[in-house]
Amino acid sequence: MANLTVRFSEPVYSGKDLKWVKSAISLKLFPESLPDDFDQTLLSFTWEPVFFEGDRLDIQITFKSPLYISINIAQDIMSLIFEKPNLFFSKETLQPLERSSRRLTGYVPKQLLDDKATQNFSSAADKLDKVLQVVFWVLLIYNICASGTSSMEHFIVMINSLQIAIHLPIFNVLLPSNVILFFDKMIPIVMFDIVKDEWKVNPSDYLEFDEENNGLIDDPKFPR
Repeated sequence: MANLTVRFSEPVYSGKDLKWVKSAISLKLFPESLPDDFDQTLLSFTWEPVFFEGDRLDIQITFKSPLYISINIAQDIMSLIFEKPNLFFSKETLQPLERSSRRLTGYVPKQLLDDKATQNFSSAADKLDKVLQVVFWVLLIYNICASGTSSMEHFIVMINSLQIAIHLPIFNVLLPSNVILFFDKMIPIVMFDIVKDEWKVNPSDYLEFDEENNGLIDDPKFPR
């Protein structure tokens, strides 16, 4: 299964029942560079909206044959079309979707089978992520308590190496689906995002910028 997330520029009316979303949206898959005798039925899929609130719409896609998705060097393309754009209107302005935003496209990464092996691999990646988080905190505390130790430095070097590998997708490097799954588990620790924000606190909601007391405003080195 694959998850597709649509983010709107502002909160959109969603209603209590998501059944209407099926009739208002259509999804189409455009394969890349397939042989003429390829069985197109292998690319069939079903989808269901699983979450729609505020500016976020989550869709769960179930492919009939996941291993045949994006099987070549070029990735397949998924197109989302708002067949009934007037149903998606802003809660604040009551304006429907703009014409330029009624068709969205994106690349589909390689997929994994939803079987026991994949579940075991995902579970192992989760455990490794937790182990790395524990090691990070232990080394951080040990480095603070025992100044002069280089244990934390070696750990940071390892993290920097992982950061280089995690940034490979930026260069449009196509990776196997199991590598993508592993990267997804490693991103929090690699980006030092190990403190869970259960309250979803945004510091900008509590901090205000005071131009009158900002010394840089009148500094000639920083012109307006």
